[in-house]
Amino acid sequence: MDSRLPDIPRYRPFHKGIYTTTPSLIPLGTDFGNGVLDAIPLQLDRGSAALIANKHQIQTYRPLILMSDLSEPVAHAAIELLSYERDIAQTTVGDVYPATTQLDEIWRETTNSLESRFNALALAIGEDIAIVEIDSEGNDRNALMSIAAPSRWAPEEKIGRSFVATHTPVPNMEKTLAVAAKLQQMLLERGPFVRFTWGISTTPALDTHPSVTEPPYAGGDAWLRTERQVIRRIPEHKAFLFTIRVMVEPLSDIRKSITDASALAAALRSMDEKSRIYKSVDGHVDALCAYLLESS
Repeated sequence: MDSRLPDIPRYRPFHKGIYTTTPSLIPLGTDFGNGVLDAIPLQLDRGSAALIANKHQIQTYRPLILMSDLSEPVAHAAIELLSYERDIAQTTVGDVYPATTQLDEIWRETTNSLESRFNALALAIGEDIAIVEIDSEGNDRNALMSIAAPSRWAPEEKIGRSFVATHTPVPNMEKTLAVAAKLQQMLLERGPFVRFTWGISTTPALDTHPSVTEPPYAGGDAWLRTERQVIRRIPEHKAFLFTIRVMVEPLSDIRKSITDASALAAALRSMDEKSRIYKSVDGHVDALCAYLLESS
């Protein structure tokens, strides 16, 4: 990727030293110290090439696009919205985007199938994509998923499912799930929003699908895995769009800042047993904290 691109953005969603599963929706445009990248939905930076390369690799052994009764009007509106947002990303950083002319032709050609258009679209941006539709009776479903960098979950098990069914396995989500309908109504009326999730991985790989075996934690360094999720309504429809940007950085970088290292250690210690098991750090929290707080 062109060296003129901005550095990979960095986020610290654990900065309060508490692990939580609450949605924590923040208005898009909030300044997190990453300049213009914080203000735009799709980010174009020095990490984008690796994200796109991962997508090319993924589609050699599992589908990049999953759809479940995605309506054509919503699909076309989503394509137009993402096209506009990608143009913003390119304009923001200058004309240094990798050549994607052929992809653009497929993407914008309405005679091609929706799957082929979304496949081309997915390969033209770094972010993963999800579309949620709400029917006339208020029932929601995951209508499209293009997830090349899942964080220990299987997209093929979530496509077509509701928000509640999708998130039921997550510990301590009861209060959020109880107000799911109100949350979705807010997303349709307000926004766009950004939210973050984070976890610890024993591999720097972007793809941590459950079918991929991660090495066991053996002490020492590991990786912080952060997701930036941007959520916005698809105009004129009862549907909203998620784009998910994954960033992976070694804990050796985190502990260069005593503030960051201390906050992450505190957040890890704040996890209850169910959360530690779910986030695959059970039995390793003390060792991870010791490493984070060890003088470098």
